[in-house]
Amino acid sequence: MAPEENSRIEDARTAASESIPALLASADEKVLRALIENPSLDETHLCLLLERKDLPGTLLDAIAKRKNWRTNYRVRRALAGHPHTPRLAAMRLLRDLHLMDLVRISLLPASPVELRRLARNASSRNCLKCRWAKESCSLGEDRRASPVDSSGWVPCRSRGSRSTIRF
Repeated sequence: MAPEENSRIEDARTAASESIPALLASADEKVLRALIENPSLDETHLCLLLERKDLPGTLLDAIAKRKNWRTNYRVRRALAGHPHTPRLAAMRLLRDLHLMDLVRISLLPASPVELRRLARNASSRNCLKCRWAKESCSLGEDRRASPVDSSGWVPCRSRGSRSTIRF
């Protein structure tokens, strides 16, 4: 490693909170890995980093494995919706997302097809009216027979429910 590369990595590892936004734009994965080890990195900085669509999957997996970041809902939501998050990590994160975030991920064209399908199934299982009524939503059981209008809304067919879910 070149001495200047070592110094950039060390700067990222020990940077103060004010200088972190400038380091978030770095294209070097080693600098970004050192940055996520920085104790001054907070939720806002990490969410700014996760907005970048050019992050490698190995970096996203390293973020997903850190327990202190997994407990934060904004970070979990950003990781689950990132197109390069490894499949298994994204699947684990989907379980803890709110209904509208699941719907948003199911509509993202950049998300992998399997992840969109899982988010759609999870959102149909989480139909709020069905959960309140303690009934199972028939939407998740028979998706092919579900009528979809031009806006993408699908009616929930549970007994006594008149809610709709957007897909």
